[in-house]
Amino acid sequence: MPMFIFTVILYQSFRRLLQQHRSRLLWITLVFLGAISFGTVEWATPLSAGTTPPTGKIRVFKVTKPSGDTTEFSFNLSGPKLKRTFSLADGERKNVANLTTGGGYSISEAVPAGWMLQSATCSDGSPIHNINVGANEVVDCTFVNVKLGTIVVKVTTLPDEDLATSFPLSAGGGLSPTTFTLKNGQHYTFADLVPGNHYNLVETVPAGWMLGSASCSDGSPFTKVDVSAGETVTCIFVNKQLGKLIIRKTTLPDPDRTASTFSFVTENTLSPNSFTLKNDEERSYSNVEPRAGYQIRELATPNWQLSSSSCDNDSPLNNIRIDPGQTVICSFTNRGTLIDLSLTKDDGGVTAEPRDTIVYTLRYRNKGNQTANGVTITEQVPANTTFVASPEIAALWDCANDAPAGSICHHTVGALAGGTQGQVEFHVKLLNSLPATVTTIDNTATLGYRDNPNAAHGNSSTPVKTKAVLTLNKGDDGAKAKPGDTIRYTLDYKNEGNQTISGVRITETVPLNTTFVDLGEGWNCVDGAPAGTRCVREIGSIGGGKDGSFPFTVKVATTLPPAVTAIENRAIIGSPLYPNADTGTEQTEVQAAPDLAVTIDNN
Repeated sequence: MPMFIFTVILYQSFRRLLQQHRSRLLWITLVFLGAISFGTVEWATPLSAGTTPPTGKIRVFKVTKPSGDTTEFSFNLSGPKLKRTFSLADGERKNVANLTTGGGYSISEAVPAGWMLQSATCSDGSPIHNINVGANEVVDCTFVNVKLGTIVVKVTTLPDEDLATSFPLSAGGGLSPTTFTLKNGQHYTFADLVPGNHYNLVETVPAGWMLGSASCSDGSPFTKVDVSAGETVTCIFVNKQLGKLIIRKTTLPDPDRTASTFSFVTENTLSPNSFTLKNDEERSYSNVEPRAGYQIRELATPNWQLSSSSCDNDSPLNNIRIDPGQTVICSFTNRGTLIDLSLTKDDGGVTAEPRDTIVYTLRYRNKGNQTANGVTITEQVPANTTFVASPEIAALWDCANDAPAGSICHHTVGALAGGTQGQVEFHVKLLNSLPATVTTIDNTATLGYRDNPNAAHGNSSTPVKTKAVLTLNKGDDGAKAKPGDTIRYTLDYKNEGNQTISGVRITETVPLNTTFVDLGEGWNCVDGAPAGTRCVREIGSIGGGKDGSFPFTVKVATTLPPAVTAIENRAIIGSPLYPNADTGTEQTEVQAAPDLAVTIDNN
């Protein structure tokens, strides 16, 4: 109302001046517009006729760290006959003019979550809660807010598969909690941290591990993590599982009746760096740092020759590589040079099927320079086969026809002079049905003589041509569902092959807009499990040609989105050997209520 009266008075004065001084129209107009603008400034105390204008001014400035932040900060400015509320972001200011001189003005800020008030000062030294405004004085009050920081601590392992090991960590410099543990892939977040470089982290490395690396995303050391305003620092501890190196000694003949000792040397980083082994002995180095460059060498031994030496990860013996968590086995095989028997075994390169007969040819030889007496070939009927006493070999082996797997059969060679050789056949028949895991028929024969019954070995691995196919079909018996209805799916499965498949399971996912209904059908989901839940039904072993079926029941939601016209469902059958053998899918039509209904009333 006072502003309105002021404007009316100003307008009337303008009209009188205009009538008296028409020649000075331009200057009079400018004076009038200036007066109107003067009336639009925010005044702490309303102007009225006869009052003296206030003579002080307060300006409120907002500064954030980091700068440029768009967060709004709420303020309250109060004083004599004054109460103002306003919001400011970084770089903004609020001017409050024409304040009555004197003290009693107060400014308060509501600090948002994730921020702290670093300072609040006024240019004339007045405290924020009692600002004194002098005549014609402009008091600048600045609020500086700092955005709190975050430290994220992560732990990763090599190998990445480890999910069991816990890594203890300690935190200092005001971090809370001061101790915690993390496993591979896990992280811990320290939020709302006051910026500074006084934070520190330490990991206690468990036995069997080493700290591969430790780094923070901003380059800070772990002993002095520097968190700037609003910064998120991610610190990662990479742990390597220590490895293991095993050196094994094998001799031919085996056993070694001479009890010979073989000497080895290694590089200086392995301790001990020299050792000895006898036949079938081994030396283990545990908690070995994962890297390349390890070396092992066997020294020469009289009357023995090194016939083979290798590591199971294909590393060369002069540059053995051990990866994190890896166990590397390096084997050294020595052959005696006095009597040197050899045995090879050949299946003719066949690929066998159930009910087939495999004909092995065993070729034996004495490569030494002395006669071996009492030479015998020993065979063991392989798993999933029976011995076949064919007419041409029945008299050569001491096993009966159809001797089962595991039976020990002998063929007598007698005396085998140095430099001589011979051969004999051994026949086996595959069973009518094989387990799903059987992909080869593996057989080992042993050639020995009176002083060394295990002088040589011959091995053969015959591929097996198998058929093992899991199929899955899914149906809803032509159902059409409404909201709130129950849909019962039937899952028909079959082993189309000729092998038994173990560990078979069906995996279902509860469809969108439904929940699982537990009717005691063997699924591992709880009743009411929501859409997206994975449900597993264990079947176990399925023989070749065998089949079966299981139901899966869901309930349609009582309310559906307008676009939903069908419930889509998908199931997978598999086993450890065939994890995703087949997929069954089904779409069930949904008869949803119309979005718009029209009723015609003839009345």
